[in-house]
Amino acid sequence: MNEQTMLQTIIKERRTIRDFIDRPVPLTLIQELLNIAVWAPNHGLREPWRFVMFEGEGKDVLINGSLESLSNNLGENYKEKLKQYISKVPLIISVILPRDSNERVWEEDICAAASMIQNFQLLTWEKEIGVLWKTGEILSHPTIRKVHEVKENEKIIGMLFLGYFDKTPKKMKRKRFEELTTFVTKK
Repeated sequence: MNEQTMLQTIIKERRTIRDFIDRPVPLTLIQELLNIAVWAPNHGLREPWRFVMFEGEGKDVLINGSLESLSNNLGENYKEKLKQYISKVPLIISVILPRDSNERVWEEDICAAASMIQNFQLLTWEKEIGVLWKTGEILSHPTIRKVHEVKENEKIIGMLFLGYFDKTPKKMKRKRFEELTTFVTKK
C-alpha cells in the first residue's frame, strides 16, 4: 500500500473553518504564503488578482459596510451576530479581479484566481490556520464594493476569513472519481 505524501494528506484533511480562536495571525506569514500561492497556473501569466486585507480596527470598516448592505428585513439580532462574527475573525482577505471584456480571458482569470485561492488554503492549513472562503451576492453590493475600493470593471471573487482554530470539522464523504466520470473510448 502506498504511503500518502504530505501534500495528499493536506488536500484530504483540509476543512472549511468557521470558528476561530482569539489568536492573531502574523501578517508576515500570510504575506509569505500569498507569495507562494500566486504561483497558481494562469494563462499568459496575467496574475489578474489583487488583495484587500482587513484586520484589527480595519475590520470596523468592513462591519459597517456589511451592515449597511444588508436588507432591513433581516432584523437586529442577525445584524448583531454578523457584527460579532466579523469582529472575532482575526484576518479577512478579499480577492479582486478585473473583469475582462473577452469572455474566454475572464473565465481563465476566474479559474486562475480559484487555483490561487486553493493554493493559499492548502498552505494555510499546513500552518494550522483555517480559512472560510465566502462568495455570494453581497460581494456585489455597492457598499461592499465601496469599502473594498472596487473599480467599475472589477469583481470581488471571494472573501477569505482566516485564523487559528481549535476544533476541526469532521470529514465529509466525497464521491469517487469513477462515480463522476463518463469514459469515452475509441472502438
